[in-house]
Amino acid sequence: MNFFTHLLIAKTLYRQLSLEHSLHRRAFSFGNVKPDLSSRCLRNPHTLENHLLLVRTEFRRLLGDMPPEELARGLGEVCHYISDFFCRSHLDRESYEDWGRHFFYELRLHWKMLGMAGKRLAGPFADPPLEDKGAGGDLEAVVLSLRKGYLASPPSMETDLEYALAAGLWACRRILEYGNLLQFADDPDQVVW
Repeated sequence: MNFFTHLLIAKTLYRQLSLEHSLHRRAFSFGNVKPDLSSRCLRNPHTLENHLLLVRTEFRRLLGDMPPEELARGLGEVCHYISDFFCRSHLDRESYEDWGRHFFYELRLHWKMLGMAGKRLAGPFADPPLEDKGAGGDLEAVVLSLRKGYLASPPSMETDLEYALAAGLWACRRILEYGNLLQFADDPDQVVW
């Protein structure tokens, strides 16, 4: 996804998350675009195969205690990679490196996001039924479960955006809710998640 689509995703997710949790908006938005600002971005495409381990590691790190800005920026970075995992031009290296097709697909995807933003995505949107698929709270299992459903769905830009938003929302909620559990626990070491 392109830089501006990641910003729209950040805005959409923030709008939903801010109803439930306190979250630093600018840091979250910056985190959503930060991975695209790296010179390594072109050499190491943001595909599931290249970055799932990094996302899992960051997800676990974010479960620890940290300043609100650092947490929000980290959440944004997790959302960035997860969003790219559900973008047709990031499915594999071959799709990623077809630069012309990649660029124009992401441009059209951005216009689609703009068109959808005022409609379905403006209000609260539902979590995918992850527990029904046995994914529980494990990030990798959830992403792989969603990816399986995504690949089985008819290809469309709406599908890309809906899966990207659902996965990003799930990841953010999971981390923020865990943080809330720790905050109010008598013994944080005994919190089971």
